[in-house]
Amino acid sequence: MLNPRSAVYTALLFLVFNEIYATRVEIKTRMESRVVAAISCLPYLDTLRVEAAPSTVDNSKCCQSIGSDVLVKPATSFPILLSSHHLTSLTLIGWELTDFDAGAIRDQTLLREIKFFDCSVPEDVFKVVVGLPKLRSLAFDRCSVRYGSLDFIHGSDSLEELSYTYSDCDVALAKLIGRWKRLRKLELAGPGVGDLFVEQLLGHPNLERLFLHMTRVTRSVVSDTKDFPALQEIRISSNE
Repeated sequence: MLNPRSAVYTALLFLVFNEIYATRVEIKTRMESRVVAAISCLPYLDTLRVEAAPSTVDNSKCCQSIGSDVLVKPATSFPILLSSHHLTSLTLIGWELTDFDAGAIRDQTLLREIKFFDCSVPEDVFKVVVGLPKLRSLAFDRCSVRYGSLDFIHGSDSLEELSYTYSDCDVALAKLIGRWKRLRKLELAGPGVGDLFVEQLLGHPNLERLFLHMTRVTRSVVSDTKDFPALQEIRISSNE
């Protein structure tokens, strides 16, 4: 009988040697050292998705080329995997991040997009992420975010799009967002966002699109569009 792990490994090797120029791979298997080694042999990989939640392995579909994505579950070797590539896009799902992960992300200086879904994000990781030099798009959705004091954090000079939904937030975060002068699109959701939060953003010179969903923001605080000189679109939906 075929050993399931051998089947997975064989499929990975087949992928590496037959699609060496592929930049998108989906791997639905456990994140073992040999899986890391196989992925590391894909020199053109630029987009990585890491899902921490365990899943049932279907050996018949363990490897599937999908373009520029790699989905790996679960990933104790995540920092090692990052060190093998120069990524432009990173998505983390269900991940409990640590300071060790912060160091791995810091080295990814080419990252243009990062998305966190259902993650626990410690202070060091948050501050590393917002300081990445080429970051253009950032998303936190249903995350537990700890960012500590932000008074002396300037953050990104390159960030243009931010989606911060149903995640921990307060006025300190709003003030930081207000300091990101290249920001053009902002999406906020959740009861932690209220009038005082949005007031910290008034006068932002380049904000073009503002989307507010299920927040505590009243329409009066954004009634005068002159407070946002570059604003082209605003949506307020299903507010509490």
